Parts: sequence; structure tokens; C-alpha cells
Amino acid sequence: PCGACDGLGGPRWGDTSEDVSPVRCEAVASPTQVPPSARLPGQYPSQGRASVNGGTRSPVAVRPDQPGSYAPMHATLYLGWSRGAARQRYDFRSGKGARTASQIYLQSGAQQRRNESGAMVTVVPAKGECVCDTAIAGNMHIDSFAADALDPLQLPPEEGGLAYL
Repeated sequence: PCGACDGLGGPRWGDTSEDVSPVRCEAVASPTQVPPSARLPGQYPSQGRASVNGGTRSPVAVRPDQPGSYAPMHATLYLGWSRGAARQRYDFRSGKGARTASQIYLQSGAQQRRNESGAMVTVVPAKGECVCDTAIAGNMHIDSFAADALDPLQLPPEEGGLAYL
């Protein structure tokens, strides 16, 4: 049950499925072993922060059509949600800890409902640059894994929807 489609990642050095060293994964229970009443709701907290230490692909591509290069990445990710807006901020740091850039993603509730990605602000202090553009993707939102009002299909697992422990 542990693979790339389950969100398992690891160090990458190329674009093929063989060019990755997956982190260790161990299934602790199957869905049939955990009654629904004992499962935690699949929901993000309304605020969060995470350290990201790994690698990033350049150029960024969901489905690469050309070779990419991989470089170390050190960042802090901040997340915040309210009924009116979703916010994500990445502060990128050099190996020595200095902030090299920030990317801030902002998306209103109305933009989420219209499936519009919102705005992305990129700040590069060393170059004195600040660029505002349409975001490359929408923000994650607090109900991503719950009964999601922004999911127009609401498919049950037996019809192709997702099931989470």
C-alpha cells in the first residue's frame, strides 16, 4: 500500500519512476481493521507550519516533457484557512539558512468556488524583486479530505471517489 500514488516520496534524481529512493513506509492497519467510528476525520487544522527539506525539480512540471534537474531545497511552509480565504506561504532558505525567496499564494472563498487559482506573489530580496501573477494552482483547503463542499462530484469510493483511513 506504500507507493507514489499514496503520497510516498523520497529523494529524486530524475523524472522516471525508477529515479527515486522512497522513504520507508509501513502499513499499520488496513481499512477493514479500523472501524469507521475509530477513524479520525480527514481534515487539516485551520493553521499550520511545516519544514520542507529535500529537493525540487527545475523546471517545475506535473508531467515532464523534457529532462529536468534536481537541487536541494530547504523551506518553511505556512498554511492558514478561514471561511473567506486560503493562504499558503513558502519561505525558501539557502543551505546556510538565509532567506532567498518567498512565494505567497492567496485565494478567496469566491475564487475557490469558481475554481480560480487566485494570486501568487514571489519575493526575491537579493534581487529587489516582487512579482504578482495568477497562481499556478489553487490552495489546499481545510476540507480537502472531508465532505468537501468544493468537490462537485462527491463520489463514494465504490464509484471512483477516494477513501481515507
